[in-house]
Amino acid sequence: DERAAGWDVPALARLDVPVVQAIGATSSRAQWAASDWGLKPLDAAMQVAIPEFDGRLITVPVSFKEAGSPRRGDHGWPDQDHQAHDGAAPGAASATAEGGEAPGPRGGGAVATEPGGVAEAGVPAALQQAGGIVGYVADAERCARAAGIAVRQAQLAHTPPERRRLAIVLSNYPTQHSRVGNGVGLDTPASAAALLDHLTAAGYDTGQWPAFRDGDTDTAPGGDTDTAPGGDTDTEPAGHGDPGSGDDGNGLAPGDRLIHALIDAGGFDADHLSEGQLAANPFAVDAATYTAWFAELPEALRQRIVEHWGQPPGDVLVHDSGDGGGHKLRFAGLELGNVLVAIQPPRGFGENPVAIYHDPDLPPTHHYLAFYRWLDRAWGADAVAHLGSAPDQVLGDLPLVYPFVVNDPGEGTQAKRRAHATIVDHLVAPMTRADTYDDLARLEQLLDEYEHVKAMDPAKDAAMRGEIWQLLRACELTRDLGWSDADAEQAPPDLDDRLTEVDGWLCEIKDAQIRGGLHVLGRAPDGDTRRDLVLAILRLPQAGHPGLRAAIATAVGLDEAALLNAPGEPAGHQPPGLLAAAPGPARTAADLIDRLEGAATALVQGMDAKGWDAAAADAVIADVLGELDAPAHQSLAGVLSFAASEIVPRLDATTGELDAVAG
Repeated sequence: DERAAGWDVPALARLDVPVVQAIGATSSRAQWAASDWGLKPLDAAMQVAIPEFDGRLITVPVSFKEAGSPRRGDHGWPDQDHQAHDGAAPGAASATAEGGEAPGPRGGGAVATEPGGVAEAGVPAALQQAGGIVGYVADAERCARAAGIAVRQAQLAHTPPERRRLAIVLSNYPTQHSRVGNGVGLDTPASAAALLDHLTAAGYDTGQWPAFRDGDTDTAPGGDTDTAPGGDTDTEPAGHGDPGSGDDGNGLAPGDRLIHALIDAGGFDADHLSEGQLAANPFAVDAATYTAWFAELPEALRQRIVEHWGQPPGDVLVHDSGDGGGHKLRFAGLELGNVLVAIQPPRGFGENPVAIYHDPDLPPTHHYLAFYRWLDRAWGADAVAHLGSAPDQVLGDLPLVYPFVVNDPGEGTQAKRRAHATIVDHLVAPMTRADTYDDLARLEQLLDEYEHVKAMDPAKDAAMRGEIWQLLRACELTRDLGWSDADAEQAPPDLDDRLTEVDGWLCEIKDAQIRGGLHVLGRAPDGDTRRDLVLAILRLPQAGHPGLRAAIATAVGLDEAALLNAPGEPAGHQPPGLLAAAPGPARTAADLIDRLEGAATALVQGMDAKGWDAAAADAVIADVLGELDAPAHQSLAGVLSFAASEIVPRLDATTGELDAVAG
């Protein structure tokens, strides 16, 4: 039954359980291990990319196709370095499938061929050896990893909120105090504070956070982890681990105070980190404990780490306490009950830290590796909410929740496949129209005045030409436009002929969509922010509807595409209804684009005033543009109804981001 066999995502949503995807690779293990890509394109498409659309958590290859007749139970493999081959390399999912290859049964489930069995149909001849049988062979270590991920997810679901221990790790790339919590389009300090508020309301133990966020600077969240599971950790006396120690609370939002306190806890900025701060970092693991953890890693990985960073514990952020406690690797963080807010350790040290972060072959430092092992085994984290990324060999099977911007699926995909992350897509940063300001706005005004003066008062022509030229130079538009006389003191004789190009360039600048701020996790846009974001979304055609400005243009007898293609040309037709709806200059095509934007803004504001009731679209259109012919009115009403029924409700649902992270 095709319907019964279908993937019913709503049914899984009602079950409210994670679905873990194990991978059966159609290559041999040796081919997989030797390849920079890891999985073949066909495997990446069928067993990674498509399952991701269903929301499945991608784990690791658990079996490989091997030639020969494997004995029952003979599925173990020597330890090897698995980092580069877990999941698929970035971009692999978009590659085309290799001709002639077919996935394993039902998308490549792990199946072992028994002695005397028959090789699977469709296996490439290159994989077969003389007299051998090609079949799936399980990899014991990778099977254990996939099972571990599933078990940890199940344990997390069955742990009540008040007992869950959650680590919120803020990225710090590159490693500077000014970059703590740097995220794409995200106000990370405010988002961390919002998440802590939400966790508190959801029943998590957040310790002294409620008092601290309300401005009680005497609150001192402790750094005492003696009660944490594991016990192999040391913690210094509270003080540098106190969110209130770095600021008196006056004029600072809770998120900003949180970042100040984290930096006071030491941070990892080498230009500002003193030996005293390093010694006072509130959390640490002793060298002996870390060395034992290090010994559990695959031998190949251990060798690579030693080659780059020396024998454990290395010399990166290692401190000798001088009290007989030996060398310790120290971390910066604040403990708030069962929640730890920490700064992500440096990925490496060197003259080019940016390149280090993007080097796929550079192994992590001992300190970086120790931090995640400490989170899991000593501090006892049940999950990590990460504003950053970490590979499989660092996180192991520890559940990772990764809030990431929805319009960058490429980087989010890397986290899903490299760290088995549960991605919580968050809304883009607020978008707005760039418009013009300062000298650019004055230049735009001057160009309109110049056209009027040429017709009404030619005696002022030369003076205004000089003023326009000086403004063009001040704004560096003469260089932007590539004029050979860009630095000339006097206006060129052919300036009038060039002003069409200037008008067009100004139109491109002011009509550009730019960020109008940063998104706060779980905060739905409202007011002007929602208006501008709805306008930005409605610029392009979608769901069978034209863009809002295009629909307005058609309704009043204009062609938006033609106007955009020649913005500096004279306006031509000037629709009275449009100018009444959005008064202003109408000298050039660029001016008419501005009038279309104004009318679109008026329509969105009108719908907003009606509470985005789709039934109000007809009345709003009549109020803004007056009487239109039936097809034009219907087209515009369709765009506004789409916004009311699809766009605005989805924006309002942004509050669910915090629920998704908290679980």
